[in-house]
Amino acid sequence: MTNIYGVLNIARWALLSQQTAVEVTGHNIANVNTEGYTRQQAIIDAAPPISTTPGQIGTGVRITEIKRAYDNFLGSQIISETNMLGKWNVKEESLSRAEVIFNETTGGGLNKNLSEFWSAWQNLSLNPAGETERQAVIGKGKLLSDTFNKLSTDLKRIRDDIDKKIVSSVDEVNQYTSQIAELNKVIHEAEVTGENANDLRDKRELTIKKLAEKIDINYYEESNKQVVVYTAKGRPLVTGQYAFQLQAVTNGENAALHDVKWKNVDGTLTDITSDLTGGNLAGLIETRDSNVQQYLKKVDILSSTIVKEVNKKHVTGYGLDKSTGMNFFNSLSVTTKTGASNTGSATISSGSVSNPQVVATDNYEVRFASSAQYTIYNTTQSASSGTYTFSSGSSITFFQQKGITVSISGSASGGDKFIISASENSSSVMSLNSTVEGNTKKVAAAKSEAAGDGDNAISIGRLQGSLTMGGVSGAASGTYTFDDYYNAVVGTVGIDTATAKDTVKQREAVKLQLENRRETVSGVALDEEMTNLIKYQHAYGAAAKLIGTVDELLTTLLNTVR
Repeated sequence: MTNIYGVLNIARWALLSQQTAVEVTGHNIANVNTEGYTRQQAIIDAAPPISTTPGQIGTGVRITEIKRAYDNFLGSQIISETNMLGKWNVKEESLSRAEVIFNETTGGGLNKNLSEFWSAWQNLSLNPAGETERQAVIGKGKLLSDTFNKLSTDLKRIRDDIDKKIVSSVDEVNQYTSQIAELNKVIHEAEVTGENANDLRDKRELTIKKLAEKIDINYYEESNKQVVVYTAKGRPLVTGQYAFQLQAVTNGENAALHDVKWKNVDGTLTDITSDLTGGNLAGLIETRDSNVQQYLKKVDILSSTIVKEVNKKHVTGYGLDKSTGMNFFNSLSVTTKTGASNTGSATISSGSVSNPQVVATDNYEVRFASSAQYTIYNTTQSASSGTYTFSSGSSITFFQQKGITVSISGSASGGDKFIISASENSSSVMSLNSTVEGNTKKVAAAKSEAAGDGDNAISIGRLQGSLTMGGVSGAASGTYTFDDYYNAVVGTVGIDTATAKDTVKQREAVKLQLENRRETVSGVALDEEMTNLIKYQHAYGAAAKLIGTVDELLTTLLNTVR
């Protein structure tokens, strides 16, 4: 049976429920500008009724849940878009810096210096004995070398800056995964009793979003309310309350730059550098290794080919003092490296240029299929140069034919590789032969000892229009001029930068649409909250009036008894 105290209880619960609803509304209003905050709603339901003889009578109202207005699918879309935008943002930033380095619009770039260098030789051919013309050839040659040196330095600075950001991003990833693991713990503890840890969930969601900006991830929530986070390739980053760590580890064969490695629970490290496809880390790695590093290699090949071709002609000519056999630029040198992940005991010799006339300026890798057989792969042309039988300690015939002396000794294992290049770092060390630079009479403008012979200067000047270079996309040598090649490099930089800028704009537009949809679903609308506040306020006042009514009833009842 019901009684007057039942009405009082209804009023009490009504007061408490409306008061809670006001508190939730106030919490929403207070967090209107809080990043990652999700609007909360007090779910008000009728309390269980009491069965009586006439029928069921209600017992008022209860707050059954304080719920987040959250759309899981929309949240996943935002995380995915944040991931790709993070990748392209860093690509745009770094490529824009590279574009400035290759800027030819001011007239002081490599294109102009190349043109002036060839013109200086053509002018010398008209007056082979002219001191002014000889000084001009030396001056323009030095300026060309300095320009290559600066171009190399600037590109390496960008590459090294990107590498530092990779190391920093790895540290940030580890911080975020540790935070997510800790939030998993506190959310699990808070919700084990059936409550909703709404603010903690918002914080976890925001941290996951920040993590997605750094690295490509997938995630899902387990039945115990803890999220599992893993990379797009399936490497776990957070499982329950345990956070896996990433490490930035120096790669000995890649200019001492850093690879990203995943650390397992047993401490073993697995290289995941090539597995990353999204987020800042993927954008930085791709820009460093596939963009800036490739620009640098192309500049090195251009520089080394100019050195090779100019020296090839200069060494056969004669100076005013009858000197001959002298290089104009300092000669090329060979760089050799051992693969960082080699498992065999084989070593490679330092290597040397045996024939400057035919020395190859492409980059090569010797890849062992087994201990007895290897393939030589031209990484510049992206093509195999043949498969050979391994002979420990013997000069490799293929490279002898390319003007390079190099040998591999010891016992190799399948999967081992060795790197050989006569062009690496050429742009950074390109310089004039000090003997020629210090004595204009050593400039070999003539093809004979005859006075007034400027034929060799003509021959060197004509290199400007010679089809000497291969294409930047891998075409064989003898296809493009020096100018064509360099212009193609500049064009590639421009296209890469424009692509990055356009992609950022597209991704930003998509993300903005998703964020707007999220605001519609989960954001705090002040007008709506103020309306709710008034609604709950009036409901609270009505509940208070009900208590007043019960008080009057009790007073009447007591007076009657007296």
